[in-house]
Amino acid sequence: MQNICSISVKLLLRTKMIKYFRRKCALLFAMELEMSKKWGFNVVFILVS
Repeated sequence: MQNICSISVKLLLRTKMIKYFRRKCALLFAMELEMSKKWGFNVVFILVS
């Protein structure tokens, strides 16, 4: 049970970070998204994690 809780907390923090990142660096996020389209979605996971 504790594992599931820690994972959900990590996901919550991660989504908050993504929202913050998107708000503060919208242009950079758009650029990363464009690059990820060219190189594949693995790039997104590397940037997010």
